[in-house]
Amino acid sequence: NWLVDVNKRCIVPGMPGMTYVALSYVWGAARNFRAMRSNKQQLQNPGALDSGGLNISRTIRDAMSVVAILREHYLWVDAGGGGPFYNLPCIIQDEYSTKQDQLNNMASIYAEATVTIIAKDGSDSSHGLHGVSGSVARNLHQEIFKLSNDREAIVHPWSVDKKFTPWASRGWTFQEELFSPRRLIFEGQTIRWECCLATWHEDNDFNTTTECNDADESQLSQASNLFTEQRPNIEWFGHLIAVYNKREFTYSVDTLNALDGILCSLTEFKGGFIWGLPHILFDLALLWQPELKISRRAPKDDDENDILPPSWSWAGWQGVIDTKSWERGLNANEDSSTRVCSVVTWYL
Repeated sequence: NWLVDVNKRCIVPGMPGMTYVALSYVWGAARNFRAMRSNKQQLQNPGALDSGGLNISRTIRDAMSVVAILREHYLWVDAGGGGPFYNLPCIIQDEYSTKQDQLNNMASIYAEATVTIIAKDGSDSSHGLHGVSGSVARNLHQEIFKLSNDREAIVHPWSVDKKFTPWASRGWTFQEELFSPRRLIFEGQTIRWECCLATWHEDNDFNTTTECNDADESQLSQASNLFTEQRPNIEWFGHLIAVYNKREFTYSVDTLNALDGILCSLTEFKGGFIWGLPHILFDLALLWQPELKISRRAPKDDDENDILPPSWSWAGWQGVIDTKSWERGLNANEDSSTRVCSVVTWYL
């Protein structure tokens, strides 16, 4: 509903047809400004975001600079792992119905962005986008190995421990990357471009095809078929949940909040979802099993607003889900000699 105007330095109402850049980042422990109904009018005044009294994080300010460099006009700032407070200029904190609408519409917000800026470096929003004018300078070291008189090998700094960043471990960033068709990624003190056709690195003058390099990426590649399939496929849904449920959350209530955009997009699952289990296949969905040791999610510091998902749902546990557990149930239903029929009438 709201966008940051990077030229006027204020927030403006989003209107149909407006193009914008989205931001995906880790909020972390940094304490920052919150947009509320009480200051919404003030934030619409030109120059409001440059006010000395507003503690706008370095990452958001740097992203505004990147948007201007790209000659775009508007920035949408995502939830970025911020927990149940959603402390962001584009979400008014105490307009609760609007806030829930934005959570439900995360898929379209990222899918329709001109490009998504992804800040993978740093543990919180104070880290910034290193190398952007006015931000922290980059400290980039590239190892070069001489192979022959005319050949050299360069180690890409972003490829080392690529997966082991706070951004890659946080639950909120999962659907943001999944739905972003074009990504400008700040990682390992370098920048790269990714889309469905190619990947461009700033130190190469050629593009490389984007490939699935590990088990998680392979599972997500299969799960992406969910969004074009005309029928509910719980096997592919299982692949998606298996990757997602490894992610970490500060608040247990966010386990499903951060998945709302995905679940709302899966319209072929008639009846929606009950604590992350598809209503149309509820009996089967209850058969989920862990693949490895899992741990019960727990409320944070007895926070009364942190609602714990039930133990009968995968969402109530953190760890690797066995993607074969639902597949076996499907096979049993399809085999006429061992067909499974429900003896329970569910009232949900």
